[in-house]
Amino acid sequence: MITEINCGQLGSTDYASFSPCGKYLVVVGAPDSTLSVLPTEGRSRVSIPKARNVGIAILRSVGNDVELLYSVRRSGLIERVRLHSRTKLPPLRMPAGYDLMSLVASSDGALLAAGDSYGNICVWRLQGDEPQVLYTARPFESSVYALALSKGGYLYAATSCGRQWKIDPHDATIEALHGQGSKWECYSVAACLAHGGVVMSGNSNRVWLVDMPFKLVPRDEHSAGDGLPMAQWQMDQPEVAERFALHKRVYLPAAGEDRCSYIDSDAGANIVQVYLTAARELVVVGDHGLEVWGLSPLTLLYARGHKTSPSRRIFAAARSGGRLLIACEK
Repeated sequence: MITEINCGQLGSTDYASFSPCGKYLVVVGAPDSTLSVLPTEGRSRVSIPKARNVGIAILRSVGNDVELLYSVRRSGLIERVRLHSRTKLPPLRMPAGYDLMSLVASSDGALLAAGDSYGNICVWRLQGDEPQVLYTARPFESSVYALALSKGGYLYAATSCGRQWKIDPHDATIEALHGQGSKWECYSVAACLAHGGVVMSGNSNRVWLVDMPFKLVPRDEHSAGDGLPMAQWQMDQPEVAERFALHKRVYLPAAGEDRCSYIDSDAGANIVQVYLTAARELVVVGDHGLEVWGLSPLTLLYARGHKTSPSRRIFAAARSGGRLLIACEK
């Protein structure tokens, strides 16, 4: 079941993000880049301190509480507020006062990573009373568009120069993932599964699945090699089902050949964002549509929109019980 949550009821939306459990949605938007937190089950918005000039905001689970973290523009500050206890914690500070471009917490909430417009990255351990800086550096000379923390503690970064990197915060080693040929060029978005692996996309309709912790097997495996048609889907527009069936292509490499698989999405010429839920679902948001993929087994579960009919702007996705939540601007 897919449930759409309208961010537009609060005004123009710039950014939105769900809590890990999917019970809350934080929205940044007009006027003055203000902040709102909404329960996804229809109750009134959560009371939080007034904040303006907010850049990006996320929610992380802390025991029975939920912590709101948000950046303040042109300051390098990350403010912290516990929603249930209504406690404001001391802010975190980036090494330079540039605008944050990315902010992400690990699946267990223990680590937080931030990247700014000048190429700075900082990783904190948030367990205990005093946050501990694990890694801080300026490894790039370009904006850090997206970050993702894997279960093993690795940090994946996508930068404005169209490259992707894998960073080990413990020993500061950096691996250039773009060095494997043209298939790594011009990607700008990264997201991690809670149990490992990373998904990347960018200036094309291709979505890369890297270092998956389980074998990707299609539900209907008709043949081996580089062209496996997907056979199961639900669609709002049945008349385009034939096009989806004929042109959906998935590349699954042979054992030992490569660590990368890919999906050529029909959600648009450019993938705007990718999300991964705790139920091993991949949500692909393109400039002209939406797709939901199951990864175990690999199956196209849902598709909406096509190249001649742009869909609503979508900001975030999360799984909450039996519902797949989509934050959009209607």
